[in-house]
Amino acid sequence: MIREMAISQIKARIKGEVTLASITPAFFKTFPDIAVNLHKLTIRDSLWEHHQNEFLKAKNIYVHIRWISLLKGKPEVSKVRIEDGYIYLYTDSLGYRNLNLTEDVDAEKGNSSTPAFTIRRTRLIMENDQLNSHHDIDVKYLHGVAIKKDSTTVLDISIRSTVHGIGFNLEKGSYLKNKSLQGTLLLTYFPQERMELTEVKLNIQRHPFNLRGAIYFDTDTMSYALGIQTDQIHYKDAVSLLTESLQQNFDSISIAEPFYVEATVIGKMARKVVPAISTRYIVKNTTMETPIGQLNNCSYNGIFTNQVDCQTLPGDPNSRFTFTQMHVDWSDITITSCQFEITNLLHPFLVCDLQSTIELTKLNNLGKSSTMQFLKGTGRLDVIYQGALTKKDTLLPILNGKFLLQDAAVKYVPRNLDFINCSGEIAFRNQDLILTQLLATIGRTQLTMKGEILNLMAMLDLSPDQLTMDWIISTPALHLEDFISFVGEPIKTVPSNTGKKTRISSVSENIDRMLSDGTVKLKLTAGNLQYKKFYATGVSAGVLVTGNKLLLQHTRLNHAGGTVTVVGGLTNNRQGNVLDVKTTIKNVNIPDLFKAFDNFGQDAITTENMKGVISANASLGLVLTDKAEIKENSMKGSIDFSIKKGQLINFEPLVTITKTTLKNRDFSKVEFAELQNRFFVIGTAFHIPKMEILANVVVLFVEGVYDTKLGTDMSIQIPLSNLSREENEIDHKTGKVGMNVRLRAKTGDDGKLNISWDPLNKASKARKAILEKDTMSVPPKN
Repeated sequence: MIREMAISQIKARIKGEVTLASITPAFFKTFPDIAVNLHKLTIRDSLWEHHQNEFLKAKNIYVHIRWISLLKGKPEVSKVRIEDGYIYLYTDSLGYRNLNLTEDVDAEKGNSSTPAFTIRRTRLIMENDQLNSHHDIDVKYLHGVAIKKDSTTVLDISIRSTVHGIGFNLEKGSYLKNKSLQGTLLLTYFPQERMELTEVKLNIQRHPFNLRGAIYFDTDTMSYALGIQTDQIHYKDAVSLLTESLQQNFDSISIAEPFYVEATVIGKMARKVVPAISTRYIVKNTTMETPIGQLNNCSYNGIFTNQVDCQTLPGDPNSRFTFTQMHVDWSDITITSCQFEITNLLHPFLVCDLQSTIELTKLNNLGKSSTMQFLKGTGRLDVIYQGALTKKDTLLPILNGKFLLQDAAVKYVPRNLDFINCSGEIAFRNQDLILTQLLATIGRTQLTMKGEILNLMAMLDLSPDQLTMDWIISTPALHLEDFISFVGEPIKTVPSNTGKKTRISSVSENIDRMLSDGTVKLKLTAGNLQYKKFYATGVSAGVLVTGNKLLLQHTRLNHAGGTVTVVGGLTNNRQGNVLDVKTTIKNVNIPDLFKAFDNFGQDAITTENMKGVISANASLGLVLTDKAEIKENSMKGSIDFSIKKGQLINFEPLVTITKTTLKNRDFSKVEFAELQNRFFVIGTAFHIPKMEILANVVVLFVEGVYDTKLGTDMSIQIPLSNLSREENEIDHKTGKVGMNVRLRAKTGDDGKLNISWDPLNKASKARKAILEKDTMSVPPKN
């Protein structure tokens, strides 16, 4: 009978099906209170068959009755205790709830007190299909007391529990997954208006948190504004409280020391509504692991919000991280920043200012470049950067600011060049790098450099080998010996980055690619140029370096009283360093020219043998060794020349003629007004086509070969009209006279020049056959 009365009373208050195994007194368990035990109570709503979720299922429910109310004949419940069960609050997609009070209960009025309640070992689940939310708490112990104060009710609650998940939007995941939660909650309820978190102190995973805020009922959709604060929390513990999807955004970072954090959450309890979140945190003197490496002595103040623009809904695209008063040590480099911002977490974009004074040698371990090695010096960095943080983003990065070099020494590894005494300013302007002025010394050459790399920021990650470096270089004196390493293959270097790539190592690798595979355009001016005995003034040159090619463009210099212009190219490869040049010489003094080039490696015509002024056009191809010496038998080409006011002094082939003919002539000093011809160069041999020499001594024709290794083999033709009567009579007696006197000057096996008769010109015909075969690849005469 009592069991049926209890069921009837419950049904009078709650709509649904009620089952109760038994109801018994519980005098001893609840002494000194009077209580009854509702054993195995289950409450189901009418749609249980549809959703299969009981509102309440408990092994034991103890209902405590006030003594004094029994004496008055109106029993009042002072306390309700639920043990070993679960409570499931469910709302379906249409708004139907499995907890529905009867209309009589809804209409009840009065000042009856609210009983205290205790829950032990009970699972509390709140699921709302409309909001796509799911909250799951395993309550070990919960005790609450309701105290009426004027028009409000104060709830004083103590709790010990394990949270299996707090999910406001299951698409985003659940918070506090499998975390312990205990503490006290003092809540103030304003009927039909709000529930305030007057004082809430919770321990989550044994770490203290303070909560504040309110839940509002007086709007069309319930809303809330909550705040949470804690100090000395470890980063991994703080991140573990977030949803799994959020944890993935932070798993690439770790912070060694605990820090202070506070957050506010404002939103509406509606499906897929993202709340507005704002957090503030203070990090001091800690170590951080980040995608760019380990950061030491980190200190900064941070703020996060997911609603930068209040006119736009909260969310990842509307989010921003802001760091101020930043101070970090990165690979022993101290970096500061006044403001460091990351916006739009969907497509993260960074805006920051960075300042640092750097000991340059520390950059070697940071980027581990295979092309540049810093030997000494300091650098001062002061820049503002704007750019995307993901490679897929198409927004172009922007960098503004400058990097100052002081007393630096840098080795350019591929060419083994040491730049010393470096100082100057490198400016960054949007996507371009501008070298405003850089002073450097290589060997004995002092350089002043200016230049630019356009679109550096845009292209560095995409195609660094497509970048072009434009430099303007000037020097009072250019010593070519200091740059001899450019003749030869560059030193092959292997990147030392064998571990996991960081952002900095990737940038360093791309800079290496730019320096090794990019294009360099040089405009060079020099007061003078020196190489061994060669000396020139007024030097200007355009140089293009691309891949393994060095191209000379519009090179001009003054030498030996005249001018020299050069165009051509040097190609570095394993087979040798192939040099192809076209040179124009105007009005150059021959003795000075021969002296500067050590008589071009031959002794037939030296600076002592020849005088005059030469103009020439030369087209030559040859192979240089790594020491800038001509590889034997590699030279081919042609030389068109004009010599004015020329003199041949003690030129052996002419002087030796007097041993055979023209014995009364003095060939020790032969003068001629102008001499023109074209030489073909094949290996070590200079092939001289037939050339007329109108000299003061005689008119003659010369053709043949001069070989720097094998010596002379030349044919000399002297028309009879040049001979005197006496010279004719002498030659008549020998029987060797004809229309012309033909001689052959050839170096013998003993190294001495021999003169012989060649009346049928056989030597010349043989040489022509060889020349035609060997000069097929020689450029034609202009």
